[in-house]
Amino acid sequence: MSNRNVIVFLSAYSYLSNPHFFSVAPKLNEYTTIFLDVKDPVSTAFNKAYYQNKELILSYFDIFHELEELPFDIGKSITKWEKIKKFKVFKKYKEMIETYLNKINPYAVVSCSDLNTSDMIASHWCKKRNRPFIILQPAIVFDKRKKNYGIKHKIKYLVVNRLLGIPKYKKQPIFGNEATWGYLFLWGEEFVLNANRGNTYFVGNPAYDDLFNAFAEDRTIKNNILICTDHLAEISSTLNQKVIKMYIEAIKARTNLNFYLKVHPREPLEDYERIFNKKEYSNVKIVRDYDLIELYNICDVLISVNSTVLLDAAAMGLPIITLNPNNEFKFVDHFREKVNIKVIKAENLAKAIDLALSDDYWKIFLERREKYFNQRFSSSDGQSGERVAKKIKELILQCEIKG
Repeated sequence: MSNRNVIVFLSAYSYLSNPHFFSVAPKLNEYTTIFLDVKDPVSTAFNKAYYQNKELILSYFDIFHELEELPFDIGKSITKWEKIKKFKVFKKYKEMIETYLNKINPYAVVSCSDLNTSDMIASHWCKKRNRPFIILQPAIVFDKRKKNYGIKHKIKYLVVNRLLGIPKYKKQPIFGNEATWGYLFLWGEEFVLNANRGNTYFVGNPAYDDLFNAFAEDRTIKNNILICTDHLAEISSTLNQKVIKMYIEAIKARTNLNFYLKVHPREPLEDYERIFNKKEYSNVKIVRDYDLIELYNICDVLISVNSTVLLDAAAMGLPIITLNPNNEFKFVDHFREKVNIKVIKAENLAKAIDLALSDDYWKIFLERREKYFNQRFSSSDGQSGERVAKKIKELILQCEIKG
């Protein structure tokens, strides 16, 4: 017998999932909501102090439960013994999650992915018991069909996952298509990666509710510019240096402005502190573990390459500038100059900042912003969290009726 009053939220990729969870969980006040800190390798590696802060999480959830942190990073699996140790870690991890789920016996599990190890474990647990496994879109998602796994990976999946029951490998790389029995909640139709997948709902972006609700058509210029880095070095160190050169040229050209440089969670803070030293760049403040909403509140414009924060900022009402030196970066252009100012040459960035700060452009931006979000994200009404909560309740009832 399930506990219909309990809903579990999995913390995998918490730096992406938590803003969505914080918007949805308070709307489920007739249920007991549990934040399960699954201690996945990604979340524990970056910004753990903020994103797994128990006091913060308990301001949104009824219960915070954390699993034991396991050593997933055992060597490089060079020797057979190291491989065996890794398999044992994954097996223990599976047992920990299943034991907890069996103990509390929730009626629904919510996550922001179906590709993480904890997601694979929980989704199969739900499938066996006819419980809703709900997948909230956490960020911009891509079609990775070109990266379909080869025969070697498929054999590993068959042997390790299916025969040994150890959830180490994914059967495919596409978000929302690993646990096809789960319920997929997308921001809008544009993010459909598999038109044949059932159980798909368009709810908008819950993480943007507070941003939409904080938006105001009147603004006061503060002369503060926000730059968010993108961890581009893992793609190309050469192109990363070209982007940094663009930052430097604009900062030197506009000494009358203050620049907040927000470093990506997966980048070394020290690298930027060395480049933008206080003596030479007195108008630059470098931050990393800093609340983005606070930065949006004190800044007038956001500059980045292709980060999700560009969408966040535009939702809250900041004009956005996207960078692509000489159009050398090959990535999906999410904005297509419909809501952004695009800069491809370093010498044009300072002028783009001036444009973004102007009253004439502000009027253009307001019109473009509303049209962009209503078309791409189903809505800009700030009610996505409510829609998600309502649909979760409906799914719980449906599964209960089916028995």
